[in-house]
Amino acid sequence: MPWKLVAGFAAIALFCVWGVVATLQQFADELGYALFFVAVMAVGAVFFGGAAIRSVLVYRKRTGWPHLHGLGIGSSGLSYRLAGGDADVPWEAITAIRAMVTNEDSMRKPGRPVLRVDYAGSRVDLDTAILDASPTTLYRALLHYWGTPADRGELGTTVAQRRMDGWLASN
Repeated sequence: MPWKLVAGFAAIALFCVWGVVATLQQFADELGYALFFVAVMAVGAVFFGGAAIRSVLVYRKRTGWPHLHGLGIGSSGLSYRLAGGDADVPWEAITAIRAMVTNEDSMRKPGRPVLRVDYAGSRVDLDTAILDASPTTLYRALLHYWGTPADRGELGTTVAQRRMDGWLASN
């Protein structure tokens, strides 16, 4: 989560704690009148405080977004880790790779550009914004290594890295 949002959650949680303490001090003798307000503020403190603490802990462990998502391109195939599911897909199982826009038939929502990989009767839409990757470079890499089995051996080496750096520079 963005640090500004985490700071906002922490500020709301502190405000709620202050609201509980101040209300309990102000209405100590007549707590029945302020019980609903105290309950709402306590729930807010727990919710927003918990969200802030969890965000910090997840960031340190690197198990939350954007670190949860990833795509590996290897000599045997693709390995993707996404919130919707994980899979290891051999190159031979891939039937199509194409750049497209989701929601393209909907007039209310704008489309979202994705790279769609069809394989073994299934498919996955790779959102390059979530993967934090150059869409053009990733598309070229997927097409190149899918269509050129002889070059797959260079994956995981500096040769493949230089090739992809060249594609990135030509964007």
